[in-house]
Amino acid sequence: MTEQIMILQTGRLHEFELACNALTESGIPFFKQQEVSGVKTAIYAPAAGPGTFWNILVPASVKPEAENVLKELPIDFTTEPDFWHYSGKPYAKRIWKITAVIFLFSLLCSSIMYIMKFMKQG
Repeated sequence: MTEQIMILQTGRLHEFELACNALTESGIPFFKQQEVSGVKTAIYAPAAGPGTFWNILVPASVKPEAENVLKELPIDFTTEPDFWHYSGKPYAKRIWKITAVIFLFSLLCSSIMYIMKFMKQG
């Protein structure tokens, strides 16, 4: 089995599609992969969000050729994007952070209520 090397990881679906099209047009074999919170799967329903990445893997033998193709594209050519790579818009990050805080606060309140109810019964 040929070793597969990741040559691109992005949180931006349009960059991923550009890269896939360029590799296809160049006749370079590649494998698509989705990674959500560290879990890697085949792509079935792409949806952007924090911590969601799309990876392109190629056989080790064609890595230099594939990198040359991708370097010509107007994309952020990296294999280590940050958690917020999917969007550069500050308001989107703010909405995700507010949603997380509300969720965690609700979870904390629910846990406290459950513990209090459990202690009353005991």
